Amino acid sequence: MPCNRSSDNPQTPWNERDSCQFKHVFILINNILDLLLWKISILVLTIMTVATAVVFYLSIGKTELIINIKSMWQSVGKGFAIIFLAWTIVNIFLAFLGYQVGIFGNWWQIKF
Repeated sequence: MPCNRSSDNPQTPWNERDSCQFKHVFILINNILDLLLWKISILVLTIMTVATAVVFYLSIGKTELIINIKSMWQSVGKGFAIIFLAWTIVNIFLAFLGYQVGIFGNWWQIKF
């Protein structure tokens, strides 16, 4: 939780010295989503790319493995499409409501 700390990080838009309040739950959820969407998902995608490349190289033309790899990448593509579509819809909805806390920033900016 980004609250009740002895010092404030100037790189964050919130004051980390504040006492814990209900708004800090949303900051924590935002931090968890940033970790899952922008760090772990990229790592999983990279590992899958390497793993499927090795399996494809070692398959020696076996059509069953190639079909499995193709269906796996279709599933991954659908999953990432759902994640980014949901992210965009939620952020557009929040922007239309005028949600301006300074925590989430502009909906079209992706933080890496």
